[in-house]
Amino acid sequence: MAKSLRQIAEHSGMPADRIVDITAFLNKGYDGFVHGASYSAMELFTGESFTFMMSGHKSDRFVCFAKIGVAG
Repeated sequence: MAKSLRQIAEHSGMPADRIVDITAFLNKGYDGFVHGASYSAMELFTGESFTFMMSGHKSDRFVCFAKIGVAG
């Protein structure tokens, strides 16, 4: 994928190195989020009521992290 992206960028006159670097950075972030390197929806689940606590979590910090993750 990176080679294909580089070729497309080079033929389009875009800065190929910069685009490949940005794509790699974003992919690492997405991979980290999916595999638990940052906060996810699981931290908002409560077994007490079997619901997700988006507006009433016991920790405002977790709600903030989840909203930032979704916005990102």
